[in-house]
Amino acid sequence: MTPLEAVRSAYKKHPVMEVMRDELVDELVAEAQSGGAADVEKKKLKAAMAKAWAEDGLTLSERTTHGRRWVVEQSTKTIEAAIKKGGSVMTLAKELFDGYGHDHVIPKQEIPEFMGKLVALSKDYQGNAFKRALRDAQRNIDKLSTQGLKAAYNGIIDAISKGNEEMVDKAIYVATQEKARYFAERIARTEKARAYMDGIMYKYANDPDCIAFKWKLSSRHPCDDICDLYARADLWGMGEGIFPKDKLPKLPVHPNCMCRVVPIFHGSTRVTSETPKDKTLAGGLAYIMILTEMQRHSLLGVNGAKEVQNGASWKQYARGYSDEVMESRLEVVQEYKTPEYGRMEYAGLYNGKMLMARPVLNSQYNIFVSEKLVPKPKMIHEMERQLSESTKIIGVKDIEDLPKIIIESANQMGNRLGSFSAAANRLIINELVLDSQWAARYSGMQGSLKAKKLATIIHELFHWKDARWYIRKYGTILDNEKYIEKLCELYRGKVADLIKSGYNIDEISMYAAQMRTLGRYDEVMTEYRTHEVLKGR
Repeated sequence: MTPLEAVRSAYKKHPVMEVMRDELVDELVAEAQSGGAADVEKKKLKAAMAKAWAEDGLTLSERTTHGRRWVVEQSTKTIEAAIKKGGSVMTLAKELFDGYGHDHVIPKQEIPEFMGKLVALSKDYQGNAFKRALRDAQRNIDKLSTQGLKAAYNGIIDAISKGNEEMVDKAIYVATQEKARYFAERIARTEKARAYMDGIMYKYANDPDCIAFKWKLSSRHPCDDICDLYARADLWGMGEGIFPKDKLPKLPVHPNCMCRVVPIFHGSTRVTSETPKDKTLAGGLAYIMILTEMQRHSLLGVNGAKEVQNGASWKQYARGYSDEVMESRLEVVQEYKTPEYGRMEYAGLYNGKMLMARPVLNSQYNIFVSEKLVPKPKMIHEMERQLSESTKIIGVKDIEDLPKIIIESANQMGNRLGSFSAAANRLIINELVLDSQWAARYSGMQGSLKAKKLATIIHELFHWKDARWYIRKYGTILDNEKYIEKLCELYRGKVADLIKSGYNIDEISMYAAQMRTLGRYDEVMTEYRTHEVLKGR
């Protein structure tokens, strides 16, 4: 049996991830209700809890599936690495325990000190120090009241001290289950903390009497990290650890994060001012400067601490910092308005084929939906939301001037996310751009999840702005290709100036680098402008 087969067999005996996932959903619903969503029916709460919320875009189901693969992969790697060393059965047993317990997957505090000491000394298992540690470990194990844990630790001692072949099989099983147990517990703890926050935001985010939230550290908070800064720095001129409702950082901040928030109401003596003022850079720096050197290194890293002292922004180096703000997943179960559609009509040619689409009559924007799509109301809502945010960011004052916007199927769009035709004043958007989970995984543009969501729309609207400027200066655009040639001529010099000034175009995106090679300077400048307006968002 290969190491991989052995680990898979061990995992099948007790599929921790799958069992945990099924049991956890009801617990998440209870946490959301406890946080403040007691009036939301369970069916809707379950639907919300199934949605992705973290930067990686994974749902609970996907996260546990990834967890299972990770457990099997890491256990297998531990075994294979020991085999490659050509060690004995005893060495393999020690490697297995060391891999899942001591200073590795399970943090040091998760393993009793006496077991950690035993593993650390096991390299010299014939020495007197190891034998003393073995006796000490046995005495401590005998005091344990948890029979399962006692048996597991005794099994480790046997595997280390005897090197019996049968013990290796048992060590594989224990290592696999311990990895799975820890990983499952971490997922459950983090997901429950998030579910509670969903309930808090549902209850207070739209409460007019609630003006802010105060960040509270968990009593079990283990080390100095970004959570301490959030709890102790005055970032918004309202007092230490107090955030305006729409500026609260996303919670949980990291796996195992147990921080919570409490609502702050009008008239509270906890706030120094009810009017928020952005002091994030100065307030964060003021807090960092009172930390010890060790605490600064923990938060910023050694190099980051030096850079911040030399004037760099702490946001650039603070571990775990994100500009993403907290939003309740319960928003996803809200009732979106039902789109009202007009008749199907001809919308021009795209990729040499006739494009047929129907208008959305009850939208403030000139939105059409391709005949290939039957979108849910949420998709239209997301299109409107992205247009609203994007037009504000790039300074569009009159939405009546916006182009015809057609939502097209991913199959029809191929690998293109958007396409603007200057001659037709028409913008086609790939349906994937309106999918939050897809956006979370999209790596074409650097930045936060919010930036990734808006990048395509803003990119295409910059093309539209170029066309409006061109028409005012040169007249109607009759030939799209000639228009692009003229635009590339105009932007060639600007791109050259950027490069001369030291700007690295290739770091904007892979697409920008490719377009520069092809001489499509209009696309390069559009990527540059998109990158600049979304920087820091």
